[in-house]
Amino acid sequence: MDKPTYEWDVFITSTDEDEDLVENQILPKVEEEWGFKACTNYRDYIPGMGKLADINIRMEKSKCMLIIITSDTEVKKIPGALEATEMYSDAQTTGGGGHHFLRQTPKIIPVLWNKETKEPMEFKTLTFVQRKTTHQEKYFWDQIHKSIKQSLYLIY
Repeated sequence: MDKPTYEWDVFITSTDEDEDLVENQILPKVEEEWGFKACTNYRDYIPGMGKLADINIRMEKSKCMLIIITSDTEVKKIPGALEATEMYSDAQTTGGGGHHFLRQTPKIIPVLWNKETKEPMEFKTLTFVQRKTTHQEKYFWDQIHKSIKQSLYLIY
């Protein structure tokens, strides 16, 4: 199997309502402070392309996918989130044990942004970055940084 070619370290996706959060709080950390190359569902799209095809291209060309989930987020409103979980589930059920997933799709990093945010059922098999407790809040940004950084080494 050929080694995939990646354009971005991380694909950050969120609902339209959370674009300011991504733009003002997440991107400065990810791109400026940590030095990762990021793409977002609202900034880096290809005009004139079908939405699903565009999202799939960004997922395929990213080493990991940061899915921002706020307290009022419906997962189906986050571009690419359901497609990513379906790819992950397919890789798990086709006997790949996750290895096929690591080669073909980005690592999924769900982020529960607010203390009130509940874990969506669509991500029940994944671990979350969250801030529900004092300790989780303390390590919140470190966990996001570590998750992105480690995903860069999981690529075969």
